[in-house]
Amino acid sequence: MENRGKYMEKVTIGKRERLNGKIVLDEYNPLWPVLFEQEANRIRDALGNRAMQIHHVGSTAVPGLCAKPIIDILLVVADASDEVSYVSDLELLGYTLRIREPDCAKTSFKTHQHIAIQQTTTINTT
Repeated sequence: MENRGKYMEKVTIGKRERLNGKIVLDEYNPLWPVLFEQEANRIRDALGNRAMQIHHVGSTAVPGLCAKPIIDILLVVADASDEVSYVSDLELLGYTLRIREPDCAKTSFKTHQHIAIQQTTTINTT
């Protein structure tokens, strides 16, 4: 397997940003599930039935757990490699495609491709 840094260079879209700041964990916030639902509704409205599933994942999805105040969302579409069918609609919501891992489909899921889409606008989680 190739070096992790080289691999990330290969799959990252745009310039890689070095993240080496202080990590802040907040006490659990009961608004996190509400914020997820608001964002999931925006995605559903934008994608319609192309959004096959939308899940709240990560530490903010676990009631009572302290977490970085970032809402992680897993979006399932029929064919993640068909970016033309959904990425531009997500960009209109303020998201940016950042990572494309086409080879993950071979090792994890036979019919899925991993991508990461980063929101460029801030959701106020406080």
